Amino acid sequence: MSNFRTAYYKKIGMPSVELSKKFQEILSAHVVDIKELSRLCVRFNIPKEHRTTVWLHLLEIVPIVKDARDFVRDQKEQQYFDLLEAAEIIDSLTASQHLSAVEKVLLRSSKQDAVKSLTINSERESTIISTHLQTQSPSNDSTIITPNLDGGTGLGLVNTTSTTPLTTSTVEKPTIELCTIHVAKLFIRMHLIDHPQLLRLRITREDIELLLMDICMMLRDLATSCLEWYLLFSQFSKKTLGSPYICRHEFAKILKILQSENPRCQAHIKMLKYEHQERLFEAWVLKCYLDTFPKSRIGVVWDRVIASPQSVAIYLGLAITLVLAPDMLKVQSAEELCNFLCSPPSRLIEAQIDRILDFSYTLMKRYELPACDGRHHHHHHHH
Repeated sequence: MSNFRTAYYKKIGMPSVELSKKFQEILSAHVVDIKELSRLCVRFNIPKEHRTTVWLHLLEIVPIVKDARDFVRDQKEQQYFDLLEAAEIIDSLTASQHLSAVEKVLLRSSKQDAVKSLTINSERESTIISTHLQTQSPSNDSTIITPNLDGGTGLGLVNTTSTTPLTTSTVEKPTIELCTIHVAKLFIRMHLIDHPQLLRLRITREDIELLLMDICMMLRDLATSCLEWYLLFSQFSKKTLGSPYICRHEFAKILKILQSENPRCQAHIKMLKYEHQERLFEAWVLKCYLDTFPKSRIGVVWDRVIASPQSVAIYLGLAITLVLAPDMLKVQSAEELCNFLCSPPSRLIEAQIDRILDFSYTLMKRYELPACDGRHHHHHHHH
């Protein structure tokens, strides 16, 4: 696959070293050019070393003007603490899982904190550790964890050595993992207090919470502090789940594109009388593509999602449909079709991720009339 990538970069003149430099250049400017940044991210995979910064900019967590950063950070920190308090109050009223003193400290400490070791003593913690990680319950009831709070690993909850960002990595210290699960639950409560409209989506509250848990855990490795982790999680959820529904007019466009790209595929879908096709596009978005792509590669998909206009969902869905078309033609019922497209066999999708991403970009350029980067390539518009 990497040969394909390199060949692809060569074809459009952007070797990966150059690419990293280009990102560096944009990000270190006094005012970050968001348009240019999005344009790069829609087209290429974000270099690992720039990923967190790019996400912070694309999700509007960090302001594009350097001078405003401290001020905005203070404001966001204040909002974060207010939400934290609200969530904890609700927590204590419903008497659901309380956070331990440790977690409270971790949540409120910033990166520079020099808290060297924290002790967790309680029955509850050891049971949760063993249930969450199927590890042996610690023989003594107090486990010491020493999050390295000043050594660049953020709040000790974040494993920055992970080679694949955006995936949940296994942490050796179960206690840190344990904090992570509680913290993620708390973050979900905070997010729902802040964005109650999420509960109006056409999925059950339980499903929403499960989805948010997945998103939250996937984003953990991107963050360098709890504040950052919450903001990345919250903004990403807001952006992707903000308007997942597809209107009639957009759906007509989807059918038209399918018709002109692959008439056989379109005819097959028609023949199966697949009525809920727009629901399928919604299902992709409402699951943030987690059922469709393997978790190990979901990061590159999400990179495109946050860098693109909302309509990216349409083009990604179309690309999945069209790239998988040869196998899709073997499917014989509408229900099977829905399952096949929503969670395709991993051997099929795994090999096709780069193709799907590149193709969704091509489709977006081809059919999105105000081209997302009309400045550079205004030559090949078929429509």
